[in-house]
Amino acid sequence: MEMPIELKQIIEAEISSIELRKLREISAGLTGKYRQDNNFIDGFKTREEALVYASVRMPATYGAVSSALYHALECCQANISSIMDVGAGTGAATFAVSDILAPSQITCIERAGVMRDVGEFLMSKYSLSSKPDWISADVTDYESDLRADLVLCSYMFNELKESDIVSVAQRMYRMADKLLLIVEPGTVKGHKVLQKIRTALLENGAAVAAPCVSDGKCPMAEDDWCHFTCRISRSKLHKQIKNADVPYEDEKFSYMAFVREKEYNEEKAARVLRHPDIAKACITHTLCTGGEICVKDFRKRDGDLYRRAKKSASGDLLIMK
Repeated sequence: MEMPIELKQIIEAEISSIELRKLREISAGLTGKYRQDNNFIDGFKTREEALVYASVRMPATYGAVSSALYHALECCQANISSIMDVGAGTGAATFAVSDILAPSQITCIERAGVMRDVGEFLMSKYSLSSKPDWISADVTDYESDLRADLVLCSYMFNELKESDIVSVAQRMYRMADKLLLIVEPGTVKGHKVLQKIRTALLENGAAVAAPCVSDGKCPMAEDDWCHFTCRISRSKLHKQIKNADVPYEDEKFSYMAFVREKEYNEEKAARVLRHPDIAKACITHTLCTGGEICVKDFRKRDGDLYRRAKKSASGDLLIMK
């Protein structure tokens, strides 16, 4: 799902007075920080840096969170009226969830002052379903009685020290009354972070709604990782800042949605892991069935199953029976 044009225009209006040369310098500097430092958010010192980050990264985060939430809700038909965005940054995940669910209560938690300030500004200009409450806090030592139907953590755990990951995840799960959604970069590291969280939360009685179709051991090979892709269009300014010609980018992301109890029959479900191979009378999917990763052909003689397979893309839940 694309970030609304209105929101893009608000961001671009704020950076319109900054020279393109400086925008490119800031963008290149942020990219370097990201590659070298897991805690690069703490390195944001100026409002200009936060605005450039919002311009080049928010559309991708918005798309990844929207996609992950869509698949999570497909497996968790919860009535969600309150959300908590932990590590909210400039608010991309909150915008995505608000546009989909229109919650009546929104809480955003962010430790970096300039990111929080820009997030609050953008939300004051854009029509959200509810006025957010912003909290300045570091999630590694944040203790609160606050709870929400949906607790959302996007691109946050990859910035934590490895020793903090499990304890923070357990705390986030306790704060989530119905759903905990975690979105991470679609990298080997992102996959491993999610697997570590998955193991710990399953031991605490949680269930995985998506993308896993089983709470058993992950069948993914050691040299592979679970991730999905959403295509994001680039605005003219985005292309100029990135010095890019391609009018889109493919955001690779990994995610995991935890619930109290799974709401579908996992024996009949599979997750589509890759883009399908489509032939004239055959659709070939790479699937996770929970117990194994397999490649399966679907032909016209399979009837309804063939038709469902034909409509399915990477990331979709495919009901097999």
